[in-house]
Amino acid sequence: MSPHSEEDEINNVLQVAVIAIRGLSALSTFENEINKLDQYKSHIPRHNSALSGQQYTAELLSSPSGIRILECLHMSLDVFTAICTQIRAKDLLQDTQYTTVEHQLHMCLFIATVGASNRGAQERFQHSPETVSRIFKQVLNAINILAVEYMQIPSPKTTNLALVSPEILENPKVFQYFRNCLGAIDGSLI
Repeated sequence: MSPHSEEDEINNVLQVAVIAIRGLSALSTFENEINKLDQYKSHIPRHNSALSGQQYTAELLSSPSGIRILECLHMSLDVFTAICTQIRAKDLLQDTQYTTVEHQLHMCLFIATVGASNRGAQERFQHSPETVSRIFKQVLNAINILAVEYMQIPSPKTTNLALVSPEILENPKVFQYFRNCLGAIDGSLI
């Protein structure tokens, strides 16, 4: 055998081996995807916490610890209850068979305040991806409707422009960037 034919044979074997490995890899990936679909279709419970999402919300709201409520809802129980009352009074959301307005608002606050993903909310509240998305959208729409009534856009007529910090007013390098600012949200001039 010539050195070239041995080298060619080794290259051919390597090419066949690479093709076989790629084929096995693709087959394995395909098998994994089929298994995921089978699990999804077979309704194997993924969300099987001892507390349903509704039960978790009820337990939180009945907690005697104001600090726990403040940490979880990012507002006091009184404010949370007032928002739920307004949402109900304006018929923006309704209790359903599986969720109350409080539970729906709690889910939306959880997602918005801690930056939770849909999957994180699914696990915490024991709901499907579609339910989490639907509830988040419905609560967001309700809050947007309430916002018109409770939020005021700053304007020169409604804002005390004399409240600009002396550090900003007296520093020409900084003032040029804040000249037409109308107010502040959490200390950030807008």
